[in-house]
Amino acid sequence: MGKIISKILGLILVALQLLVSVIFCGILYVSNFLELDNILIVILVLLILVLINLILQRWLISGIVGKFLALFIILGLGYGSNMLLHTNTMLSDITSGTKEVDEINYYVLANDPAQSIADAADYTFGVLGSMDRENTDYAVTEAEGKTGSPLTLQEYDDIQALAAALYAKDIGAAIINQAYVDVLEDMEDYSDFSTETRVLETVSKESEVVSAEEFLPADEICTTPFSVYISGCDQAGSISTKGRSDVNIIATINPITKQVILISTPRDYYIPLSISGGQKDKLTHAGIYGVDVSMDTLGKLYDTDLSLYFKVNFTGFKDIVNALGGIEVDSDVAFTAGWQACSQSEKSSYTFREGSNDLDGGAALAFARERHAFASGDRQRGVNQMKVIEGVLKKVQSVSLLANYADVMKSISGSFETNLTSKQIQALVKMQMDDMASWNVLTYSVSGTDAKESTYSSPGHKAYVMIPDDSTVEKAIELVDMVCNGEKLTRADLEKSAKSSGKDSDKNPEDEDSGEEE
Repeated sequence: MGKIISKILGLILVALQLLVSVIFCGILYVSNFLELDNILIVILVLLILVLINLILQRWLISGIVGKFLALFIILGLGYGSNMLLHTNTMLSDITSGTKEVDEINYYVLANDPAQSIADAADYTFGVLGSMDRENTDYAVTEAEGKTGSPLTLQEYDDIQALAAALYAKDIGAAIINQAYVDVLEDMEDYSDFSTETRVLETVSKESEVVSAEEFLPADEICTTPFSVYISGCDQAGSISTKGRSDVNIIATINPITKQVILISTPRDYYIPLSISGGQKDKLTHAGIYGVDVSMDTLGKLYDTDLSLYFKVNFTGFKDIVNALGGIEVDSDVAFTAGWQACSQSEKSSYTFREGSNDLDGGAALAFARERHAFASGDRQRGVNQMKVIEGVLKKVQSVSLLANYADVMKSISGSFETNLTSKQIQALVKMQMDDMASWNVLTYSVSGTDAKESTYSSPGHKAYVMIPDDSTVEKAIELVDMVCNGEKLTRADLEKSAKSSGKDSDKNPEDEDSGEEE
């Protein structure tokens, strides 16, 4: 009787093993991460394991071994299926970047009695006369739908004049895009704008971003060199919301030669924006007008086509790092991150030593945001942000990922966004899984001279900028061309540029502009 029960139990476990194997293979096929011949190999191996286990159930001792084997396989395939499902969900989330969002606020002074748009129906609303007019008109229409009557509007030439009018009570309310407020608070006279004013309501306006597959079909992405714009920000809220880009990297990738060059451009690079009619602005301000403006602006600077993008929210890196159990980074120098860099971390300051540092999420975010502690300011911050990315990538490749896989995938979903499609990413993953080739990845940063100039986004206000060093820009163009042409890059190709970056001044004028946010 005992033998019969043991055999029945064994057969049940074998049947469950077969069922879980079928489910796993189905999810693996739908995930589209492996070539069909590799999937067939997986199916064959799993079928062989089922047959072996079925045969083992004929005898008592071997049947016991088979039962444990079945349990092990069932649990393993169950976990593998769960990982694939989380990966697919994450991939679906980050590839939804075909929309950008403008958040337009209705501001009154902090002590104003109005609590809603309806309460402010008889106020004079200040608006920008030409800049961001499409979003302003949308916000006006939305407000008039709530008040039931036309708003009284007063136009201003720039954001400073509009804010000054609100402070002076020349107007009762102001309609301002949240992205413009970030620029306004860089100015000393308006660094307290968020505390001196209050948001009555916010309206959101979505705009379409062209899918990357319109520029590079999925069936060509593994055979054609291409460039991706990587935009890094540390803003609160949705990553889809327009805002300044503090990290601006062009990743030029040759999938045939397995060459990658990462070109980093400082956030304060003083160049014409694609929409500014030749007027110069900080590169970071391009993000206010949309990721397409950032891509077009950098495309003009480096004489290359940029149509693909990848947005990274560094604030979300905190959750990723914590889910991974911390990361290790090497600091070039010992320094302390002050309150500006730690505003979204658990502590008011963090101290880092030269060499290896073990960081939790809050420390990693502070490490990536600090710039006032360095003579080279934003240049070193760019280097440190790359170190944090590298630290995360190293930890992701370790067994630590398996312990909190679901939490890591969830954190990634809220911190990344791209206009690449799932098919394009799956094609790249499939290629890598098929050839398991190593990649040669090199980084290069353009440089320039520190200065203070008026900008397109904040005319009349002189802010810290970096005047481009044309020789470093030309070198970057050369490196991109080398990768696209299939040439193999070496460290020696970067030596000349490394020497030219030594011409930068040691003084950091950014420290003089203490009102500027991180």
